[in-house]
Amino acid sequence: MENVRRGPVDRLRDWFDENFQATERVRFLLYVPVPLHATRFWYCFGGLTLFFIINQLITGIVLTFYYTPSISTAYSSVYYISQELSYGWLIRSLHYWGAQLVMVFLILHLLRILYTKAYANPRQLTWITGVFQFAIMMLLAWSGYILPWHETAYWAGQVGTNLMNELPIVGPFIRLVFIGGTQIGQNTLSHLFDLHVFVLPVALLALLGGHFYMIRRQHISGPV
Repeated sequence: MENVRRGPVDRLRDWFDENFQATERVRFLLYVPVPLHATRFWYCFGGLTLFFIINQLITGIVLTFYYTPSISTAYSSVYYISQELSYGWLIRSLHYWGAQLVMVFLILHLLRILYTKAYANPRQLTWITGVFQFAIMMLLAWSGYILPWHETAYWAGQVGTNLMNELPIVGPFIRLVFIGGTQIGQNTLSHLFDLHVFVLPVALLALLGGHFYMIRRQHISGPV
């Protein structure tokens, strides 16, 4: 039997399989039988949430190349992206509307989990990671709203940090961390930019990894 000549892609795949068992891991993550009840449209809200999270990550990375986290130039950099940069209006629109839609589908997903009681044993930890993801998405939405640093963004920052101050015991400290001083200013914008671009996305991706791993291990929950 004539030997089939293997190309560089095949050899690279073989190398990954030999060292990392890549094919086995991909099969574990992607190839899973989907129960019939999970084909109903209300079981797709989690997948749609993930789709818009990916949209936010990609468009957000592009926006960071042109956005300047400075109270003197933040608004002008956003104006440049929206009005002068080629297809900048499209990238910002995708990011802006993606932020709205990801929250809509995330809330619908949480409601579906509550209705079908998918939080019950043995999926309590899956539910808890989902709740933490919801909290992170709320912080991402709030911090992203402030980054353009226009008048409404400034007052949204005032309202949000004042609400933090009402938390018992730790409230004043949390507000101080977010503001970076005694009043909202450059330190506030810098802190929120770091949270929005680095800290919160890393935390979200870590929770998503654990969330999907547990779903894969426990399979998709059934209806009530």
